[in-house]
Amino acid sequence: MIKYEDSISMLIESFPEMRSEYQKDQLYYFGLPYIFYESVFRQYIVRIISEENAEVIGTVFNFIEELLQDGDEKINDLVAIAILEGLFFEEGVAKIDACSKSFFGRLTNEMWIGLKSFYL
Repeated sequence: MIKYEDSISMLIESFPEMRSEYQKDQLYYFGLPYIFYESVFRQYIVRIISEENAEVIGTVFNFIEELLQDGDEKINDLVAIAILEGLFFEEGVAKIDACSKSFFGRLTNEMWIGLKSFYL
């Protein structure tokens, strides 16, 4: 089971390009996965979707699906609030929604549809 406490280290292990961002403000992010996922990882997702980098988009949403499959309840909340919910307020939400059809796993898609029905 993936624990909330391990979520930042797991993200950095899966996406080493985020290590430097974490290290810049490690004291700020330490113990606060919501802030790191929301301010760094979500913006990374928005960027790669706008760049239409299918390989990386697939890797990102496979990672998110793994979090939902194997994570504890706090991890599910982290994905819902810090990642998916925030994507609804991004300028490129239509492009993000289009990605949902090709790249979201079953659990990610179920959560996205639930949030979509709430927000749209």
